[in-house]
Amino acid sequence: MTQGTAGLYGDGFHISGWRGKTDPGTGKCDDLNHMVYTYNQGVVLSGLRGLWLATGSQDYLRDGHELVHAVLRATGWPQTSKRWAGLGRAGVLEEACDSHGSCSQDGQTFKGIFFHHLAEFCRPLRPQEERFLGGQTQRPAVDDKDWARVYSRHLERCKAYGPWIEHNARAALMTRDDEGKFGSWWGLPFGYTVEEGIVNSSVLAEGSIDYRNDEDEGDVRVSQGVPRDFNDRGRGRTVETQSGGVSVLRALLQWQTLGAIS
Repeated sequence: MTQGTAGLYGDGFHISGWRGKTDPGTGKCDDLNHMVYTYNQGVVLSGLRGLWLATGSQDYLRDGHELVHAVLRATGWPQTSKRWAGLGRAGVLEEACDSHGSCSQDGQTFKGIFFHHLAEFCRPLRPQEERFLGGQTQRPAVDDKDWARVYSRHLERCKAYGPWIEHNARAALMTRDDEGKFGSWWGLPFGYTVEEGIVNSSVLAEGSIDYRNDEDEGDVRVSQGVPRDFNDRGRGRTVETQSGGVSVLRALLQWQTLGAIS
């Protein structure tokens, strides 16, 4: 379900023509929705790590790193252009709904989910995992037998993502309002006015349907008043936007602990 050369995962297969129980369309999962969300990429990462644990095949870790690099490219990293890059801009992770202020309750959780799973993909082995790996007598390939060496190399590759994670943590922190609450659209300082061309600037790829978010949500004013800030549009600052901010800060702490960030 990857998106061609971009290397990102689409949301999944849907049923062509489905309108409900009385009009089920083809009844088959035959229509790939090319919509790309941040969480789609994250959940794959932790799954790939689990598959490496189960099989010992380094291919799963390699695939994971390729996916992380694809995500970084889709945020525009390391460039600073404010032009939409597919999953962010100026190196900052972003949902397509963020610039529109149309993210649903689910949509506001997605970036936090991504960073949770990225941290899982790159965390050190736990003692029980080491015991499990050490007790394996059969491995699928000669190159994969030295699991400690393999995983050490994996963690070294993970360290390279530290600057990008720190960049995103700073982008999330700058959205906090006077009460310290995180906004959903990272990279916009509280009370900051951006160019009109950036607002509503994210575009969907051909064949993408953003069914998880409400395209009209951005027109709703928080508390029926004029928003003080771009991150007060739509659902505004919520429990979900706080979870996203905490998740990227937790990832930052993990990378600092690994010695990847001073």
